[in-house]
Amino acid sequence: MLFRYQYIPTEFVKKYRSRLGSSATLKVANGDTWEVELATDDDGLIWLVKGWEDFTEHHSLNQGDIVVFRLEQDSLFLVMVFEPTASEKKFRCKDVNGLGRMFNEVKVEEEINVGKETGWRTYEILQLIVLLCSC
Repeated sequence: MLFRYQYIPTEFVKKYRSRLGSSATLKVANGDTWEVELATDDDGLIWLVKGWEDFTEHHSLNQGDIVVFRLEQDSLFLVMVFEPTASEKKFRCKDVNGLGRMFNEVKVEEEINVGKETGWRTYEILQLIVLLCSC
């Protein structure tokens, strides 16, 4: 698996450590949520572990994809997934009662416009952009 674990950037952890518990909820634009365990290593890095691999597989993350996290509440992140072209990635919604739903078609342009007053704090988003790679 290419993306078995992912760490949270150090600068983000320094600023928001008190708002992170032993697990986090990742919520995507269509409302689906994923529970992910957080683990701290000997160097103080916080890693997304149990549950992260399921999230990456479900969203078909590939090298070069961009995942943007926004800390909405304590241990709750709103997550947007983009292809290397910066287009929002389409993915299947979580299964409900064993039945898959259609691909999401959520538009997020107004939430990522730089310099506009929105619910997204752009300067904080930039601290937690994760460029996934195989190293």
